[in-house]
Amino acid sequence: MPYRAGHDHRRSQGEFHLEQLLARRHPDVMDAGAVGAEDAGGLVKPFVFVVPRDSHAAPADLEGGVRRLVEASLPRHQWPRGIIVVDALPRTDTGKLQRFRLRDQVLQNRVLRDRVLQRGDNDT
Repeated sequence: MPYRAGHDHRRSQGEFHLEQLLARRHPDVMDAGAVGAEDAGGLVKPFVFVVPRDSHAAPADLEGGVRRLVEASLPRHQWPRGIIVVDALPRTDTGKLQRFRLRDQVLQNRVLRDRVLQRGDNDT
């Protein structure tokens, strides 16, 4: 993997807009974090992680509400590739978001999804 100085510590303008939009305007989102992560084609796309205000909320309902807000508020190229509902965002002792952990989670989810798809393809 090539060295990218400071890449994990900087936040793109798109990530900032997504976080602010969700944290300030979605009533069911308590916290949000956005990261750019490579998709299956190697392109960096936005992914957003949201923490529900109500821990008993259905993740699918929250994902749908977040998607509707984003689609109504941002241009299409800023829409997240994925919306992931989590119990809490990883933070340092000083409260900074650990974006590298979110990027790792996007990668893990993609690897698991790809394995399931490959298994399904082999069964047919």
